[in-house]
Formats: sequence, C-alpha cells, structure tokens
Amino acid sequence: MDILDFKQIKVMDKNILVVEDFKSIQDVICRTLEKHGFLISRADDGAEAWEMVQKGIIDLVVTDFNMPNMNGMELLKAIKGNMATAHIPVIFVTTESDLQAKKEAKRYGLLAWMNKPYNLVNFLGHIHHALRDRSGN
Repeated sequence: MDILDFKQIKVMDKNILVVEDFKSIQDVICRTLEKHGFLISRADDGAEAWEMVQKGIIDLVVTDFNMPNMNGMELLKAIKGNMATAHIPVIFVTTESDLQAKKEAKRYGLLAWMNKPYNLVNFLGHIHHALRDRSGN
C-alpha cells in the first residue's frame, strides 16, 4: 500500500485531535488532514485537549510541544497515564529540539516526534502508521 493511500483505513471513521496554540499552524495541519478525508477536532492547548480526549472518541492526537496551560509533554503523560486513554497514539509536531525531552517523550509512549516545518509525506506516513496499527490493518 502506498504511504499516502488511506483507503484501507476507512479514514472517515477516524477523528484526529489537532492541538496547536498558533491558529495559522493549526489551520494548515487541519486543512491537510481534512483534505485526506479525516474528521478533525481542534484544541488550542493541552488542557483543552485533555478535556476533549476524556469526553470524546479520539483516534489520534497530533500536538505541539510548547503551549500554554498544559504543554505537549504534560498532555502525553496524561493520555498515556490513564487506562481509558493510554491506547491513543500521540504525535508531536513541534519546533522543540531538546534531546532529553525527545527521550522522555519516547519513554512515555510518543509515537513520533516531527520537527516544524514537517515533510508532508513523512507526516502522512506517521498518521497512516498510527491509524493502521489501531485499526488492525
């Protein structure tokens, strides 16, 4: 299957939560994912995202690292530390490049760390990988 071929995943059933405090970046990520057929939910920071994750059906979280109220690492730890949400894959899309933070995030179960600006094919490949693994395809 081609890296950009999402037909086997039933993307219309998949809800991706995009967490980004800069509206322009949030819009670009959301438009990209919507163009590929995904349902999108949005949050402006980790605290808002954590509330949404606990209340709704989220298949994947794509989040920034540096945000107000609750940063990406705190959000990752909340998601992975809760039995009801630990199965949800998390991808960081960030300008943060701290090696220790990357190692810590991997220990907590981060699926992928992507630096901004991200490569579209790699980004969609990580999305595909996360959702394929969850759907069993």
